[in-house]
Amino acid sequence: MTKWVTVEAIGIENRMTGDDPGNALEIYGHLGAWVIFMNPAGNPQHRIEHLLMNRMDPSMNQSIAEHTTLHIGKTTPRMNVRPNEFLWIGGHLKEQDDTSANDSLGDNHLKFRYDILYDHVGEEKRVMFTESGQFVEAIFRIRVASRPWWHFR
Repeated sequence: MTKWVTVEAIGIENRMTGDDPGNALEIYGHLGAWVIFMNPAGNPQHRIEHLLMNRMDPSMNQSIAEHTTLHIGKTTPRMNVRPNEFLWIGGHLKEQDDTSANDSLGDNHLKFRYDILYDHVGEEKRVMFTESGQFVEAIFRIRVASRPWWHFR
């Protein structure tokens, strides 16, 4: 049976500015949700991809003061997740520097198997990105239904 899932990107919280000058991090990159299956070679491939933040150019950075959250507030359309598939949430974030090379805070995802998706309905999920004492968390919320959206009208 298919599960119908939406993922909301709530925001990005600057937990610690670390060795970055000033009290803020200038964050850019991408966040999203993916429906993943394993190909015959055992490698992950996405069947569905929805980017909820797509600021890949350093000039598109958003300044986030320490201990504050940048609101994103975007939600995916409903995605169908089938048996033997996974839902991945996360992305790749970077921090823009004026005086040195930009910092990669990493490529990180939370991975949910089809059979455990109901265990995480409505919970806030945090994906950590860190480098050189800089620590941010992307905040997501997952919603799951066993019937497609048109059954709820």
